[in-house]
Amino acid sequence: MLTRPQFDAACTALISKYSNLKDDSPAVHALQDWSWNEHRKISGFGFMSRTVIYTRRSKTASTDDLCVDEFEEAFPDDDDANLSTPSIPEISILQQYVVLSATFCVPTFYFSLHDSTGCPLGLGDILKSPLFRHFVLEGTEVTAFGITRPESSFPLISQGDHPTLGTPCWYLHPCGTSECVEEVMSEVDRTGWTEELRLVRWLEAWFMAVGSALNFRL
Repeated sequence: MLTRPQFDAACTALISKYSNLKDDSPAVHALQDWSWNEHRKISGFGFMSRTVIYTRRSKTASTDDLCVDEFEEAFPDDDDANLSTPSIPEISILQQYVVLSATFCVPTFYFSLHDSTGCPLGLGDILKSPLFRHFVLEGTEVTAFGITRPESSFPLISQGDHPTLGTPCWYLHPCGTSECVEEVMSEVDRTGWTEELRLVRWLEAWFMAVGSALNFRL
């Protein structure tokens, strides 16, 4: 778990570490392009954020056509292929946030997804986005308000306002996150670490744990 000062220090140190790192590997990219944001009036409500823009495919026949994720493979019949409507790329804007949970005292991942006009996309489009690793959604129950696992006491994904911005978002429930991170940290030799290095490594381990469900390498 992290206190508010520890969370602030971990985030700013991680941003500094990766902002000028020349490495094109996917693992490093997941930790780049984040920025630190403070509340406009009140201290102690800072958070990390970044914006990811990607394209998805949409048929042009009518506005009622469903969007087709560019990562989803389709295998149409020959007749269907001949009659298919050409598709055009549509821009999707993914806002990502890392916020400290006041209840669980761990970082929590918040996000929102919009089209190029700023209109929020529905849960169906969110589930088809490349943000989620598809195996994570297997066996889950989807409602208009979130995603749950039948055996879990907490939802996997829920709706909620951003704690600092107050804007509608979705978030990955932080229950159990601290235990996962501490398990990773227990396997690491921390001899000679400074407090700043420990905090950065803790946050890196958090990204590793949450990254088992989410794709930060967009």
